[in-house]
Amino acid sequence: AGRQVVNLFAYNGGFSISAALGGAKRVITVDIAAAALEDAKEIFRINGVDPGAHGFEAVDAFAWPGPKSDLVIVDPPSLTKGKAADGAARLAYKSLHRHVTDYSTDLVATASCTARLPWERWEESVREGLGGTWASLHRSAEPVDHPVAMGHPEGRYLKFMLLGRLGNSRSA
Repeated sequence: AGRQVVNLFAYNGGFSISAALGGAKRVITVDIAAAALEDAKEIFRINGVDPGAHGFEAVDAFAWPGPKSDLVIVDPPSLTKGKAADGAARLAYKSLHRHVTDYSTDLVATASCTARLPWERWEESVREGLGGTWASLHRSAEPVDHPVAMGHPEGRYLKFMLLGRLGNSRSA
């Protein structure tokens, strides 16, 4: 409540409407697809939230020059589908999180659905991008309603971390 929130790779704004309903003072919803942002605005209206009180920007999240914000949500689509692109995906996560440090003041909620990158590689890329001024506050993976067959470890692809900037009393 009371925070400015940015939702990158927002698609139709699921995290955005949750933040708005949770009392965020302003939510900026960013996605490259203008049609998805129109859906997000409709979801705001359906939930009784005035989309005019929030921001919706159709732009590439990797280049977005956003304002300083209390919480930045980073939930890109899968960044690799084949072995040849795995290295590029790691670099993309690193670059993205380096970019996020330009405007995140308190918290970063980051997620990945990139099956080809195991948790350790993804976390390493996030850590390298953010630098040493952040602490892990929470980590999670597949919920109980997303079982992973023992013979299919690639099914263990959902990753989430909530990170707080060290030395910031609002991070908790």
